[in-house]
Amino acid sequence: MKTVRFRTGLYPGSQRPYYFLVSDNGVTFLSKPQDGAKSLAVCTDKTYNKNGKWSGWIGFLTLADRVELVELVANRYQTLADTLGSFEAVAAKHGATAGDWRWALEQAAPKAAAELVRRAAELAELEAES
Repeated sequence: MKTVRFRTGLYPGSQRPYYFLVSDNGVTFLSKPQDGAKSLAVCTDKTYNKNGKWSGWIGFLTLADRVELVELVANRYQTLADTLGSFEAVAAKHGATAGDWRWALEQAAPKAAAELVRRAAELAELEAES
């Protein structure tokens, strides 16, 4: 088992973190890391840090065997889609399949997922024309 740190508040520069658990069963969006996730992660220590717009939970998650915590951060002036590039790029970097990441991102950030789908369709259209 592995213990990792999480933080739910904004990062400097108004960057927002999104947390996902990657296991053999796919990708799970962790909307409230402070609550853990059944059979995948247990929150072992948490503190609410009250600090204006940077307020949020800080704590530690103990992960089950063969589970990894992935933190994706949306930049201030970009969407999460701009940060990620494509579902395939996220899958190649963090494991699991592009389909698993698409499903998880639709739960976490529907606008970002829709933007990635739109971009993939545009690329497919361009390739079909050439």
